[in-house]
Amino acid sequence: MIQRHLKERDEVEEAYKSEIDERNRLWDEKLHLFHKGVVEHAAKLKRQQIGILQAFRAKMAAKVPNKPQWSKELLKHRKVQNFLAKQGKYLEAQEVKRIADRMEHLELQGTLAAYQAEVNAKEQALRAKQQAEMEVLLQRAAQGRDELQKTRAQDLERCNQRHANIVRELKASQKQQCLKFEAILAKRVTEFKHMGGNFQFLSQSINSNYGSLCLSNIVDCTEEAEYPTNNDLTSSSL
Repeated sequence: MIQRHLKERDEVEEAYKSEIDERNRLWDEKLHLFHKGVVEHAAKLKRQQIGILQAFRAKMAAKVPNKPQWSKELLKHRKVQNFLAKQGKYLEAQEVKRIADRMEHLELQGTLAAYQAEVNAKEQALRAKQQAEMEVLLQRAAQGRDELQKTRAQDLERCNQRHANIVRELKASQKQQCLKFEAILAKRVTEFKHMGGNFQFLSQSINSNYGSLCLSNIVDCTEEAEYPTNNDLTSSSL
């Protein structure tokens, strides 16, 4: 009986270990696939964002101003320049032209600088928006990962609890078997005394009720610490 009980317990433990290993393998695979999916989504979003940024830059480059709204002062100098040229005062006209050209250059540079500042501000806003989109994706991924890990822990805990219940029920069943065996043993010992100590009758009587047992196992079963014993009765009777 002891060997059979030990074998039953070993089988339960082996089944539990196999189930835990398989569940861990499946959960590892789920987490791997989840992580792979997150990486793919992040890479796809990054490609989309790069495309949007490049399109924005191309659009802004095509709209660079090459003829800004000239100032009244510059327009006044151009009029004076043309008037002097028509009057044949070419030296004075050339001097005014030099001043007007300088003013035009400065105004154009100022317009370009203002436009570039506007472009930079818009690009910065676009980048901030894209960064927020990426952070949202990663935050959702972290939440999904945490949820998977939580579900995994709950699943393994249920498996552990189920195993504990099986072990408890098995021990209870084995305990009942030993109690039943001890009751039969006590009864047969009494009959053994009444038969005048016929040892063959005792062995046959016990084996007829517990065919899977042999008389040599009687003492082992009753001596196992986990089971209620009847050693005193057995020793005194034998």
